[in-house]
Amino acid sequence: MTNGVVPSKDTEGRLRMASEQSQRMRPERRLVQKVVGYVVDHGRLLVFTHDDVALEIAGVQVPAGTLEPGESPAEAVVREVLEETGRRTRVVRDLGVERYDVRPSKNEVHERHFFQLELIDELALDRWSAGEDHPSDGGAPQRWTCWWSPMEHAHVLCAGFGARLGQLVLGNDDEAPAQAV
Repeated sequence: MTNGVVPSKDTEGRLRMASEQSQRMRPERRLVQKVVGYVVDHGRLLVFTHDDVALEIAGVQVPAGTLEPGESPAEAVVREVLEETGRRTRVVRDLGVERYDVRPSKNEVHERHFFQLELIDELALDRWSAGEDHPSDGGAPQRWTCWWSPMEHAHVLCAGFGARLGQLVLGNDDEAPAQAV
């Protein structure tokens, strides 16, 4: 019943058929397990932008990727950060899971496991080049520029990558008082 009007059986049947047809025409979205890494150092967040893809298309990103078979989310995020930035890290804390619908670019929902990480090695660079010569998807080589963004600028992250920034905890080693940001 809508606005006091009772739909006729004929109308109900047409609505049901339209809904069923819509479901048949729209393939199911695939659920893909992903990880997202927030590497924090001295109150800054490790971010990158693609060198050969416009900022308007790729946006500002943090290290992220797909879990491999038999890999835990914590193992995957450490591997992804190393592959994408060349930096060795360790997990500081698990920040939880979010789902992100990536349509219309792909018919997928990403179940993203977010982690806060810290560097294992001391880093002297403020900005550096990284990339993949042989991407796992078989595509062309990709290059990007990594840098340390002040936490107050972290809101610029694209595609839902900032979903768990509010869960970060900055401590003494980050030269900031312990607090959630």
